[in-house]
This record gives sequence, C-alpha cells and structure tokens, in this order.
Amino acid sequence: MTNENTTDSAASALSAGFDHDWSPGKEIAKLDARVDALRAFAQDVMAYWPEGAPDGGDLQELAEKHGLLQPETRHEPCSVTCGNACNCLGCYTPEEWDRGVTCYRKTWLLLGSNDQIEGLAATKCDRSPES
Repeated sequence: MTNENTTDSAASALSAGFDHDWSPGKEIAKLDARVDALRAFAQDVMAYWPEGAPDGGDLQELAEKHGLLQPETRHEPCSVTCGNACNCLGCYTPEEWDRGVTCYRKTWLLLGSNDQIEGLAATKCDRSPES
C-alpha cells in the first residue's frame, strides 16, 4: 500500500458519519427553529386561558400544526415498530385499515432530551381513523 492510499483510507475513516455540511450557524438556526415551534405551541395553548382549556382534539391539532406530532397513514397496525405501545391493535376493522388509519407519531419535541432523540422515530403511536 502506498502512502497516498494510506492517507486516503485514513481520511475516509475519519470522515465516515461526519456531517460535512455542519456549521455552528446551521446548528443555531436548528435550535432557534425548535424554540420557535415550542413557543408557538405554548402561545396557542395559552390563548384558551383564562376562559377555558383546549380539549384533546384541539391539542392534537395544535401539536400537529407546530411539529410535535407527525401524521402517518397506515394500512396495518404498527405493532412491529411500536412494540406493545401501539394503541391501534384491535381498534379498527379490516375496512378501516383498507381506507387507511392516521397515526400521530410523536416527534423529537416529545421524545426526551435533545441528546436522546436526534434521529429517532416515535416509540408510541396514537391512532385515529382517517376521514
């Protein structure tokens, strides 16, 4: 092996998995967007106060609007990806599955600390039939 090949191999090994587009400015922008999403959600929830409180449907709509929940249409239970946390098992008829069931998956904003959640999918599925 020549010195040039050794250097190329080492560079490839060092750069494997490294985000070449990473920059402090992009990280700050990503954090700003997260704060903005949470702030907007909190402001929408607090708009009900002091006269009342949002119901479950309102919270689901607001969470989807602000990126806390991500809808996904499914045509079979997601028991494989959700494990025992899947809420749809036994809840829908074959005809409803054929039409599609909307799964509201938790996004990184609801899954834990930033260190724990980067790049993870939801671990619990919340279901409602698709209209």
